[in-house]
Amino acid sequence: MMFIHSNLINVCKLKNGLRRYMLDRFFSEQQMEPALFEIFLPQWGSKTLALILHLATGQRLFVRLYRPWQRPEAEKNKAITQLLMDNGVSVPRLLGYADMPKRYYSIISVEEYVESTPVVPEHYTPELAARLATQLAKLHSIRAPRWGQPPEPSGRSGFGSYIIRHVLNRVSRIQQHRVLGAIPNRKELIAQLRQWKNELNLIPQYNLTHDKIPGRNVILSPDGRLFFIDFPTAYYSFFAKDLVSFHHRFCSDDEEKIEVFNAAYFASMLPEDKTRFERLHPFYDAWFHLSRCAENANAAQKCFRAGEGYGREYQKKSQEHWETASCILKEHPPRQG
Repeated sequence: MMFIHSNLINVCKLKNGLRRYMLDRFFSEQQMEPALFEIFLPQWGSKTLALILHLATGQRLFVRLYRPWQRPEAEKNKAITQLLMDNGVSVPRLLGYADMPKRYYSIISVEEYVESTPVVPEHYTPELAARLATQLAKLHSIRAPRWGQPPEPSGRSGFGSYIIRHVLNRVSRIQQHRVLGAIPNRKELIAQLRQWKNELNLIPQYNLTHDKIPGRNVILSPDGRLFFIDFPTAYYSFFAKDLVSFHHRFCSDDEEKIEVFNAAYFASMLPEDKTRFERLHPFYDAWFHLSRCAENANAAQKCFRAGEGYGREYQKKSQEHWETASCILKEHPPRQG
């Protein structure tokens, strides 16, 4: 949730509305004794209106404040959180929700606060990989006959066309950054990407995906609990995008680590999921590299404009990801029939 400066003027008013909600409803709904609390606006939350409540009892709560025109986003976050909780996905629990902006000056969502650190490749152990893979499989086991935005996806057909357009946007961004110069095999790569449309259209059902994991969106608490967080990008799609991201980012492209991760993951999925993943893996793997290519091209362009020397390194990484994606698409065309 991005807020312009004018939206931050009434932070004190919003905090007062939150205090009123806590005393009016939250404590009684949670069957808790009313307690004194302090409201903190974290440095990283100044643009998101995310607050942390420190209760006198020592408990902490995480609060999101939505403005009235952000109701669809608030309702989506509530619905997804409840859906994940109902399906056993490890996420911070939703404790309270109030859609009464006239009384509380905002739409309020109260979640369990988790003191934690992001899970990074350096934390890798076979046990942690298996736990992560099992949680990811629980997320992806939430299925729908249509693709699109949760909680009620509406896409009936054309999934392949939608995905191909999405990936070609990455290619356009790479070209617009002009970091790689004239790309001789660009048209060939675009043609190879389009060959996957029919294969993508054959997906019979769709999985709830996070789309922005791992990275900072998988966290580990001091007592060893794992959580997935931040689901504004959640989408009913095909699970391979999330899984490939874990292979590259968490497993660091180590084949033995990927094997451990996949074994735990597919043990919790349907038998046909593995076959479908193997068919579509080259496309999603190439997509990952094209996304990384675009990210590095953007960073290189910014460095060059600022006269910073890091631009060459980003340019080199961008080129490497482009070449990797090109090789994958050339060596692994979609199967026929």
